[in-house]
Amino acid sequence: MKVFVDANIFLDYYFDRRDNLLPLGEFAFNFFRDALSGKYVIVISDEVIVEVASIMGVGIENVMTHIFAELIRKKKLVVVSALPLQKFSAAKISRERNVPFNDALYCVIARDMGVPVVSRDGHFYETLSDLVESFKPEELV
Repeated sequence: MKVFVDANIFLDYYFDRRDNLLPLGEFAFNFFRDALSGKYVIVISDEVIVEVASIMGVGIENVMTHIFAELIRKKKLVVVSALPLQKFSAAKISRERNVPFNDALYCVIARDMGVPVVSRDGHFYETLSDLVESFKPEELV
């Protein structure tokens, strides 16, 4: 099963984040473990890579060789580039629904590919739910 993974899931894993009592890092770890074992193929866009690198304060090459290395090695990561029409559509959705551009873009890419989004971002469960199916990592493990 292919799934589009939002940047926040990689960040949950890398920073071993927690939300009150929820072990977000552990949920992300289990999800990525399942992907590496063959249950999922992870789809990301160039923008996810840039977002992760920016928040981590490292270069894109560092993200590719450290964060995504095992997924790449096991051929469980697909990197796509957004098409101009997808960016146009995302900008419109972002304005109309008052969501961040990247969230709208991830939604459009996933919708066009016919894959669900794995995210912890409420925009996918509330504002964008009519456009794309979404899951939290722990809902897939």
